[in-house]
Amino acid sequence: MTTKLIVAISVFNLFTSFATAKPNYSQADNMKACGTIEAGNEEAAISACQELVDSRKVRGRQLAITYNNIGVALSRMSNYERAVEAYSSALNVDARYVLARVNRARGLGNIARYSDAITDMDAAIKLEPSAINYAIRADFRSRNNDFSAAITDYSEAIKRQPMVGEHYLERGRIYDQLSMHTEAIEDYSRAIQINPRDPALYYGRGIAWMNAGKCDQAIPDYTKAIELSPRFSTAYNNRGICYNRGGRRSEAIADFEAALKWSPGNDKARRNLESATSTAVARPVPPVIEVPRFELPPVQELLRIPEYPIDVLPSVAEPKD
Repeated sequence: MTTKLIVAISVFNLFTSFATAKPNYSQADNMKACGTIEAGNEEAAISACQELVDSRKVRGRQLAITYNNIGVALSRMSNYERAVEAYSSALNVDARYVLARVNRARGLGNIARYSDAITDMDAAIKLEPSAINYAIRADFRSRNNDFSAAITDYSEAIKRQPMVGEHYLERGRIYDQLSMHTEAIEDYSRAIQINPRDPALYYGRGIAWMNAGKCDQAIPDYTKAIELSPRFSTAYNNRGICYNRGGRRSEAIADFEAALKWSPGNDKARRNLESATSTAVARPVPPVIEVPRFELPPVQELLRIPEYPIDVLPSVAEPKD
């Protein structure tokens, strides 16, 4: 859930309550300013919200919303410690205010207090067991290195929102970290079915194939990612690694150069280019293996097939990014 959406929900509740209270124009102006948080006007929004708090004319859920909006403005300013305090004030007023609970969890996550963030999300899920709340808790569990629990949460999110590709993408990343390549590739493939125009999905699946030792399958995915996003520097770099691994040295060099063209500070691509250009060993070029068109790839079968029937070139840096 984006900050913009968080603010929009708060504003709706604030104005709904306000409409029945018949406030004066000064209060109305503060209501509007408190609920309109845009880049550059955060301080004004905080001031307006604080005036509403000080006026003692907003109470209950409306007061909690006001504190929540102060927290949102502070978060937009990257002042996460104070934002957490504001969300805590909202929850002191209304402990069942799920939005403030989730926002506080996000704030805690931004200052690396993942265990506390997870505790907040536990409470939020008890009140509202939605897909987005499971996905948020999964992210914190993953950052807290509790990968098994994170996978469980993403699976719960998928049950509730089976057509949201991001849930499969994030679960696939964790599977890949755990070297569960079959599961990772299948999750990326499902995400691609849902959103075939997202270059990050092909890039992620390319990494999973690569980490599984299947550069022949990774190359078409990196190529598709580049087709969809021609300035995708890390996709060029990783495809270059695969070309180099398969003896396609000139293509590898071209890819490392392209990676540096679009991202001159890409040190991995620079080291890979230096390694590839200093290598004088010629290798035969193996045939390009087409990726079969299927609903889900036969991952286990493909993993059993040797990557290339040749010796590899001297190693170059192979990032997992």
